[in-house]
Amino acid sequence: MGVDDLWKFCIPGVKAKPQQPFSSAKNTRVAVDISCLLHVCIARPKVALLINCVPSYVPHEVICALQSNHNSLLQHNIHPYYVFDGCDHPMKAGTTALRTEERAKATTELNKFYEIGKNPNATITDNDFSLAMKNMKKTIHRSNELTNLVINWMVSKDIKYICAPFEAEWQCACLEQNEHCGCGNVNRW
Repeated sequence: MGVDDLWKFCIPGVKAKPQQPFSSAKNTRVAVDISCLLHVCIARPKVALLINCVPSYVPHEVICALQSNHNSLLQHNIHPYYVFDGCDHPMKAGTTALRTEERAKATTELNKFYEIGKNPNATITDNDFSLAMKNMKKTIHRSNELTNLVINWMVSKDIKYICAPFEAEWQCACLEQNEHCGCGNVNRW
């Protein structure tokens, strides 16, 4: 996640391949940008509620979802390399600043919703609730605690992973270019 197609700027001459279904990758090793998958897992309403509470709680459902996706790949004889993002690339500074600003604005709006909800005479419409859920999804982000939990799970299951120096997308492209996997930059589930 981050700057779209950042790897094209980092590795000259590499062309993006059209997206294909996972079934077309049978009997291959694939590189998976785990950040995208983790974001999908934590953006689920129930999980987002638990992550946003104070103190935050990393629910077991995240690991269950990862295990389910991992098992699906293995059932199709697809062997994943999971790639974690490293530190932000300098090219991502604008995107990071924009996300931080959006997260702060969404947090403010969500706190207003919570305050309204404390009033027993308040009327909350479906539209209010829908807006609150959208804001909640914008306030969550992948914490170091979650990343460590996932890495510990992978170690316990002997699942292969690597940590990229910068963006996972770039590392996925390098793995493919150096023929360590047959399909790089698998990041959509």
